[in-house]
Amino acid sequence: MQKLLKYLDWNYVAVVYEDTAYGRGAFEEFSKLAMHVGICIPKSFPLQTGQTATVDFSAIRSVLDQILNNAESQITGAIFFASTSTVSTFLSIAETRKQSSYFDLVMVFSESVALQKSMFEQFKSVSKGSFVTSPPAITVEEFLRHWESIMSNKSKFIIESRTNPWLFDAFRRYKSCDPSSELCIMPTIEEVRTTESENIFESYAIIATLIQVNGIKVLHSDKCGGANGTCSELKSSLLQRKNTLIKKDLNEMTFDTFPVSFPTNFSVIMNGSNDALLVGNISSYEIYQYRSCPSQNNKFCLEKVGDYDAGSLDIKQGRLTSYDNNVESQWPNIHKAQCFLGKNCASCKTVNKENEIYFEEGDLYVVGIAPTHTGDSTNPLRCGDIKQTNGWEITEAMTYAVNNINLDQDIFPNTKIGYIILNSCNQPEMTTKKLLDLLDKKIMLANGTFLNDISSKILAFVAELGSSISQASAKVLQEFNFVQVAYGSTAVVLSNREEYKYFLRLCTPDTNQAKAMVNILKDLNSGYIQILYSEGTYGEGGRDQVIQLAKAMNICVANSIEVIENKYTKILDNMRKKPYANVVLLFLKSHVVFDVVKLISTTMESGEFHFIASEAFGTRSDIVNNNPKLEGTLSLSLELAMDTNDLQHYIYDKLQKDDYHNPWTRSYFEKKYNCFLPSSFDKSSNTECKGVLEQYNSTEFKANTWTPFALYAVTTALKGAFAAFQELCGQNSKLICSDYTNKPNEIWEFVRKQKLSLNGVLTSIFDENGDGNIGHVIYQTQKSKIDPQKMEFIKIGSFSNGLNYTNGKNQIVKADMFYSKCPNEIECIACDRFIGVTSNESSNARQEEDTTSPNDVSDYREAIIIGLGVLSAVLVLTIILLVFIIRKGTYSPPNDSEHYARTGDIGTKETYLTVVG
Repeated sequence: MQKLLKYLDWNYVAVVYEDTAYGRGAFEEFSKLAMHVGICIPKSFPLQTGQTATVDFSAIRSVLDQILNNAESQITGAIFFASTSTVSTFLSIAETRKQSSYFDLVMVFSESVALQKSMFEQFKSVSKGSFVTSPPAITVEEFLRHWESIMSNKSKFIIESRTNPWLFDAFRRYKSCDPSSELCIMPTIEEVRTTESENIFESYAIIATLIQVNGIKVLHSDKCGGANGTCSELKSSLLQRKNTLIKKDLNEMTFDTFPVSFPTNFSVIMNGSNDALLVGNISSYEIYQYRSCPSQNNKFCLEKVGDYDAGSLDIKQGRLTSYDNNVESQWPNIHKAQCFLGKNCASCKTVNKENEIYFEEGDLYVVGIAPTHTGDSTNPLRCGDIKQTNGWEITEAMTYAVNNINLDQDIFPNTKIGYIILNSCNQPEMTTKKLLDLLDKKIMLANGTFLNDISSKILAFVAELGSSISQASAKVLQEFNFVQVAYGSTAVVLSNREEYKYFLRLCTPDTNQAKAMVNILKDLNSGYIQILYSEGTYGEGGRDQVIQLAKAMNICVANSIEVIENKYTKILDNMRKKPYANVVLLFLKSHVVFDVVKLISTTMESGEFHFIASEAFGTRSDIVNNNPKLEGTLSLSLELAMDTNDLQHYIYDKLQKDDYHNPWTRSYFEKKYNCFLPSSFDKSSNTECKGVLEQYNSTEFKANTWTPFALYAVTTALKGAFAAFQELCGQNSKLICSDYTNKPNEIWEFVRKQKLSLNGVLTSIFDENGDGNIGHVIYQTQKSKIDPQKMEFIKIGSFSNGLNYTNGKNQIVKADMFYSKCPNEIECIACDRFIGVTSNESSNARQEEDTTSPNDVSDYREAIIIGLGVLSAVLVLTIILLVFIIRKGTYSPPNDSEHYARTGDIGTKETYLTVVG
């Protein structure tokens, strides 16, 4: 049933079930499976059965009312695990309702309705379009002819009724008279055939009887030999060991020796329990739909539309039909039970985002951690919003890498590598808790089951983007002897192998990035700067490195501003405290940089500040699009060469199949593009996400910055783990051995020695310390030559062991805007103290720089001194004139109509006092 709903694209349904062992069990199992595949059950209705095993009429009517009047969104699909009598009552009430008001509800019934065609015919107006899942309908022709002869022949009926008193009840379906009366005329064979509804359980009762008979025959032969009748050993076995019949029938049983024939060839196997399995040319379940008969106009029938076997559903699409508003529609324009347009079905959304896991079962595992959400600033164990970059795509790159490893039979042959991807929400405390829970076997999957003994099957961990998350992860994982490969995390502190023993990373650490930034500053004569840095390991580490290198190169850091997440309103005010330090270095986290830069650039004046940004800014078009104030911004980028064609088609194929196995897919696209995907539970935007998935089918596709790093991190981790696995556990081993668990140093070394094919060249990507060594690429944001309204990133150079420009420094547009120096003597003295030079050294250095300075600051100070001298002379002259006037008695107080200059009347910037004679 779960497979059928997924195929029909139903994901918002009510479930009605009788509160019996059958009904409760079916509902609970269905609920688990539904949750796992994203089917929401906003309403469920357990129906109490009384002593007569029937459900109260008013209770059924109340269920229908609640389904049709659901406040959150209209429910248009209902699942039933109930008896024929309960379903019949429901359909009767529904038909009455439809005659007086709007009715739009399609139902799926379990096998408990026994394919009773007559029931559907009785309530055709509400039944048409409904589905039934049923065990295969098996016709036993010999029994049908036998039944027809009993019901149409009075003599046979009387004889049979002597041993079967229930025949009289069955007879009333055809005639209301007493068949033992001479006045009662028996129905004809044709009347029996047209009145009798198909009941699948008749054939299964026959099969069950044949299994018992076969067991008795085999047991009789074993206990009694060739003797006729019931021997004492047989009686003893049947009385004292009743399960002997089943045990004797464990092997395959055919029906060749019985006087019955079936329309298809199959046999029965007892699987050692109480379940009998039908094998052969027969499916496990069949799907029927009550629809217009293809071969008979104006008639309806239960048409078989699909088969289910071995976990696979085969649907005949051409047979699927809908009757919404009494209009017949064919596939694919059929009824879909979903959240309605304009509605937000909040009850179906994941309440606890923190527990979401992207999981694929395997023999061995790699565990990944990714920041798919931001963190809740008020609670370190809660998530914030879904991230719109460097989150979801990273998780798909990880699964793609695992998929490739599984396809490569040279790596872990005949072993399936599974994955467990956790969401860090960029919260170190949360990450620590999740890892401890995982290693303590407490991780629960979406279907409610738990991962058992998972730590003994983990090969390696791949984590993370954020340095603070990698730092927190490393402290936990090294205690359990696990090797960790990070795809991001550039903080300097993570190079300390005494503290982070089994840590490696593909990215180049911030020591190189800080050197690149300071070298650019020096090259562009930026001597007076500010730093914006994120709180935490990444930002603080970058700040410290820049300050250390800046001092060595006589560059003054006039202002260091810490950026606390979600508290951005005062940043620009703090920057304006040092307005002449208009060159600003950005060391901001990837999920912070967009919001901070957008806020600053929106509010600041054009040209007020100029930025040199770390790799978190990189080449992110979402930051610079439609933002001309960022023209000229320099940014560093970490890049790994990768052909993204296969990756993007891997992702695109999954999206086209509505594969939401990834728990973050739907929320990622809907949040980023303010629209809803098919089967969404939030359609309040009223805008369908048409075309947004096509970016993964475009030749212009550009992966997120960290996507290649995540892909290669998983690849190198698993290849290194395989090399270590063979060495430590043996080539034929399928399980992780004690040497693999106890020798993480050796595994670390195997991973460190891995090489990647970059641009066709095998390249060592880790240095001796396990740090990445690919260096940084330098870009500048420039106006597009094709469309000046658009901004684009132009590669101008790189930095590894030194600063290298692609086509010379002249490629940098408006390079002189990065020129900056301390604006006055007080600030220059403060810079001297920062750099740690004496006044004489500083004065000499500034004199030397003044000779080549494009904007001479000393001239500015000299102009101020001359201006002050002139102003002093004017003031002295004014005082003399006033004394002279007073002494002459010509001065008189002003009257109220005269105007006096106030503070606001005189400009404060580049304004001079003018004496008018």
